[in-house]
Amino acid sequence: MCDEWRYMKYRILVAEDNDLNYAVLKGMIGDKYQLYRAVDGVEAVSLFDYIDPVLIFMDLNMPKLDGIDAITFLRTKTKSTPIVVLTAYSDDEYRQRAVESGCNEYIVKPFRKAEIDRLCDKYVKKSDLSE
Repeated sequence: MCDEWRYMKYRILVAEDNDLNYAVLKGMIGDKYQLYRAVDGVEAVSLFDYIDPVLIFMDLNMPKLDGIDAITFLRTKTKSTPIVVLTAYSDDEYRQRAVESGCNEYIVKPFRKAEIDRLCDKYVKKSDLSE
C-alpha cells in the first residue's frame, strides 16, 4: 500500500482563474494533497484564513484582485506560508514585482510535473508526515 495518503492532510491553495491550468495542476498533485481553488485574488485572500494552507500557488493575471496585490495582502497576514507564482509572464518586470511583493518562487507556464513536485517537496514539511 502506498503511503501517499499521509500527504492528504496538507492543504494547498491554488489561485488560478483558468480551468485548464487548474486541471493540469490538479492532475499533477491532486492525488497527494488537498487542493483548494480560488478563481480570483479576492477569493484567494478569503480562503487563506479558512483553510490555513501549507503552500500557495498564485497566478498573477486574475480578476478582481491580481496576484501581486493578493500576495502583498497575504504577506500582511503571514510571512511564513510559501507562495509560488505560476504565471505566463516571463519578463523581468513581473518577476521583480512578484519578488518584491513577497513570493518565494516564480515559475513561468507551462510548468512541468517535476518542477511542481520539487516545489512541494521543498515547502511541505516531510517531518510532519509521521503525525
